[in-house]
Amino acid sequence: MDKLFIYAVSVLSFLLMPFCVEIHAAARSGLGFSVSSCSDTSVRTQPPPAAFEVSGVVLDSASRVPVAGAAVIFGNTGTGGLTYAVTGSDGRFKVSVAAGDYSITVTHVQYYDFTYKTGIASVTELSPFVLKENVESLEAASVTGSYIKRRGSNYTVSVKGNPKAEGLSTLSFMGTLPGVRGLSVNDRPAVIYINDRELKMSRDQIVQYLSTVPTESIEDIRVRPSKGAVGQASRRNAAIYIRTRRNENEFISAMAMINPEYKYGVKGAKGDLSGSFGYFDKKISSLTFFYGGGFFENEGRANIVGGNEEASDARHEIASFTLDQSFVYDISDKHSIGLGLNVFYKPYELWRKDYTGGSRDYLNNSIIRYHKEEVFVQYAYKFGRRNSSFKLTADLVSGNTNVSDEYINAPEGFVPVPLRRNGINSGIQADLSLELDDDMNLTIGTNYTGMVASTAYPDGMELAGGEKLYSVPYREGIYSAYAEYYASFWDGRLDLTAGLRYEHAFSKARPSGDSWNTYRYDDFFPYVDLTYNFKKDGYYLSLMFDRTIFRPSSGDYIPYVGRDGEQVYDVSGLSLVLPEYRNELSLTQTIGGAHTVGFSYSFNQNVYNPVYFTQDDKIVSTWTSAGSEHGFSLFADMGFWIIKYTMHIGLNLGGQYNMLENIAGDSFDSWEGRVSARLWFQLSKSWTMALTGSYSSPSKSFSQIYDDNWSAGIAAGTDLGKNWHLTLYLYDVLNNRKSRSRSIMPGLPYESIYIFDSARAGFTLTYKFSNYRGKRASRINTVSGRSVSGS
Repeated sequence: MDKLFIYAVSVLSFLLMPFCVEIHAAARSGLGFSVSSCSDTSVRTQPPPAAFEVSGVVLDSASRVPVAGAAVIFGNTGTGGLTYAVTGSDGRFKVSVAAGDYSITVTHVQYYDFTYKTGIASVTELSPFVLKENVESLEAASVTGSYIKRRGSNYTVSVKGNPKAEGLSTLSFMGTLPGVRGLSVNDRPAVIYINDRELKMSRDQIVQYLSTVPTESIEDIRVRPSKGAVGQASRRNAAIYIRTRRNENEFISAMAMINPEYKYGVKGAKGDLSGSFGYFDKKISSLTFFYGGGFFENEGRANIVGGNEEASDARHEIASFTLDQSFVYDISDKHSIGLGLNVFYKPYELWRKDYTGGSRDYLNNSIIRYHKEEVFVQYAYKFGRRNSSFKLTADLVSGNTNVSDEYINAPEGFVPVPLRRNGINSGIQADLSLELDDDMNLTIGTNYTGMVASTAYPDGMELAGGEKLYSVPYREGIYSAYAEYYASFWDGRLDLTAGLRYEHAFSKARPSGDSWNTYRYDDFFPYVDLTYNFKKDGYYLSLMFDRTIFRPSSGDYIPYVGRDGEQVYDVSGLSLVLPEYRNELSLTQTIGGAHTVGFSYSFNQNVYNPVYFTQDDKIVSTWTSAGSEHGFSLFADMGFWIIKYTMHIGLNLGGQYNMLENIAGDSFDSWEGRVSARLWFQLSKSWTMALTGSYSSPSKSFSQIYDDNWSAGIAAGTDLGKNWHLTLYLYDVLNNRKSRSRSIMPGLPYESIYIFDSARAGFTLTYKFSNYRGKRASRINTVSGRSVSGS
């Protein structure tokens, strides 16, 4: 019984720990650490008569730093009574006990327990208790090991009740997970799911979403480093599954954020207002996200084509709104339904470009309007033990894009005036999935994505030479059926993912105004992924072989590239392309949960590469099979405490080299490298600071050479009371202010200098609260969301 009480107190101390000192590992995507304090958080029982005050301090054995949130339990060996206290921000505790002999146990989830016996007969200051760090539990500066459940190369992290998650945004907490950096896993882009619904938003929108959802709204997070191409043949990703809180007694969690910013490098500004509201009870799990904001900025570009210099100044303005709702209702212990709704509305976007020099001297205005709606429905049936389930899912998406172009003072016959484009896209997906005890998953499904578009010119408009222009309607669609199987064997040491996808695709265009050009194809796209996993004492190693066959998504249209570097698609028909075969062998190591290193080699066949040539004073690009390609890549994501709980550094390194051999036997190579670093300081009890920097080496593609780029920034954050947090930042204050690219294609003299000073200054003010059964449950105590890193 005493052991049960001690365990309960240990857990309770960690639940109370956020009110004292919390050290949060920053998201390696650039999110922040924070330490906040309170004056006295000791928990005491009612003292008996003739009690004596006993005090002391708990220290870390290695650094002698005070340990906050440790439970100190006094067990009276004579009466059997128990009294306890929890250490405050200074590691000290104070408690009143009756005279007698006591067995004192000091416990903390991240340290080994310490037991000490003594007699109490007067007011006593005990000798310091020194705790030894439990490395397996702490897992370096990462998530506490006891909250991670691994199965093969996948793992699930419990968020509810996790001391490392308290006070953080979901994005910030994700950055503390092994191999996760921003929206990628082991350097592979990740698809984000909320309650099994894919967040079909831009990456910036997803970052905003996860930055404003507090971890108090989340039950657990499952990370899958390699996921098949369900839903889209040409996409191979990692996956992160986020599940909102379950089985609560009327728990409310909310967060709101305002973020004004001035971009003094481009003479622009932006303003964001976003937030989330979660309601959770025994049957309902509801999470609402909203965003509204806009920005304007200016940029410059200088191009040199055939020795002639041309320049353009551009102004970009945008306003947009997003509303996302996730809702799960548990009908019973076995049956549940899930609903999702996403609405994105962009009522206004302006691109204004002023061209000067060379043969061009005119003004171009493009106004874009867009809206998208999504409805998601899921039925789930749970059976057996652990996580066995049967799920039936449907997802419907529709959207509309309207673009209006106006050209002022354009040379006669150069471009039509004006030009209007309108497109309606839609998609529906239905999946049936079966999951058994985290060891096996089978998904079968079908989907359709399509678009109907048209380009309209003024009636009677003629180009030079008397050629008349007509409205150009265009249609395309892809029907698909797919199946994916995942299984974990040999006690999680071997993972297998295999899938097969069938596609029927078509496109129809009528560029001549009187006849349709139709293109279609049918094909199968199989893929397989085999991973061997090795685990020992906090060291994890994964060796993966991946073979994928898919159709390049970039080969759908025949594009031309204007002299300003923009790629515009001409709807003259679909480029018929063959499947591309990709083979990859990769090795990934995770050490202590805080360091991840990976290396991969890939061999690709039927690689598609753009081929450039000049035609009618334009740079034209078409896609063709270029032969085969060998690729090598390396990445490392590491974090170290320089001074424990006071100074931490995070490093991210990456590099890639590719060699391409085209069908004519010519060879080309390409490379790129990058490094980013983040140094975090605990300045005082309430203030934290972070210095960030990044560098991209000079790089080379198969057609161009790019200059190097660098930037640096600083941010500081503090708590303003129990529920408010303020972050001040200066990002990219040191940067090279321009990016230059040069063509290396024979017979194609082209150079572009993109002038863009990305320096920006702003602040983020965050309000957060949680309410449990009518009582406030938590406070904000972290540098939130995007604040410390420049995400």
